[in-house]
Amino acid sequence: MTFNPKQCAVVGIAETMVGRIPDRDSMQMYAELASAAVKDAGLEKDDIDGLITGGTFLRNVFMHNAVVSEYLRLRPRYSSGLVMGGGVTYCHALAEACNAINASVCNTVLVMAADPFLTACAHTAIDLMAEFFDPQYELPMGFVTPAMFAFAARRHMHQYGTTGEQLAQVAVSQRKNASLNPLAQFRKPITIEDVLNSRMICSPLHLLDCSPISDGGGAFIVTSGQRAKSLRKAPVYVRGYGESHELEYTDPHRDICSSAAVRSGHDAYASACVGPEDIDFAEIYDCFTITMLVHLESLGFCGRGEGGAFVEGGRLEIDGALPTNTHGGLLSHGHPGVPAGIFHIIEAVKQMRREVEPERQVPVSRTCLVHGNSALFRDAATAILCSEPRE
Repeated sequence: MTFNPKQCAVVGIAETMVGRIPDRDSMQMYAELASAAVKDAGLEKDDIDGLITGGTFLRNVFMHNAVVSEYLRLRPRYSSGLVMGGGVTYCHALAEACNAINASVCNTVLVMAADPFLTACAHTAIDLMAEFFDPQYELPMGFVTPAMFAFAARRHMHQYGTTGEQLAQVAVSQRKNASLNPLAQFRKPITIEDVLNSRMICSPLHLLDCSPISDGGGAFIVTSGQRAKSLRKAPVYVRGYGESHELEYTDPHRDICSSAAVRSGHDAYASACVGPEDIDFAEIYDCFTITMLVHLESLGFCGRGEGGAFVEGGRLEIDGALPTNTHGGLLSHGHPGVPAGIFHIIEAVKQMRREVEPERQVPVSRTCLVHGNSALFRDAATAILCSEPRE
């Protein structure tokens, strides 16, 4: 996606708790999130003239965005349904909202996602994920999501000497961050030994190396930088963005420990006029522990093969050198399927507004990198958010 560099800002956010929410279906969550996000921004419902939704795993809803508009009695000038975009979906939605505003198609875009994934389909989640893969070349070999990332983890270990303890450190750090977040699904602290002793899912990935299944949803509102200045909350500006899409899973000629984030990160840094050294904290898609290592390397926070050593010593924790996934990430905050990546953006905004609990507020929160991933590092979307507008 080509990103229009004119300044836009996130001006409203809302989120549910994440975990088990048995008394809400996705539409009920959408309604509550829309109301809360509009109130947070200091707007009225009629001010929303753009809508982007993320679909649902639970039933086949044709034109999901139109169904949500009908349910909420919205009449947007611009509407889009981002279904099955994987982990890049909500970084992509952020850029799509900015482009629509800068093209004067609409003025204020509400982006939402919600699903009771745990309550409604926990027992069929593996079947759902199996539908993502090629039925001729991948599924017969058992190449479903955990196996795919385990494949990359084993290669990273072989190629760079990465250890199970280093992978486990990612889970431990994410859980420590989540322990301070009252909305997170899992808050009980864990140790490296806990991770290594948890049930093996697909070697070398244990249960605690993998994100859980969750219910939950979130929303954010984007408008022009100029309009944002007059609204209730301090704006969080979208300063840079990059995307990269490479070949899908079946490709025998590529390095499975590299990521399209190399290019998406480069483009995001360039459009924001910053580099990795300027990032105060990061919110990085982390469906498995190996995902974090590969993205830290690909986004320039450390060199190739250095991700394992980089995360040691609590570097990713709130008081660490690079606070990362300060809400707990997918590994501990939770993974409600389609909405998963939206929480990284919401958390970035909360941190930059300094609206989180005091004990989990990062010391410096001027510039944040938010990254989404899909398809074993083949699809990448990177956004740079700042508390100050472009000069």
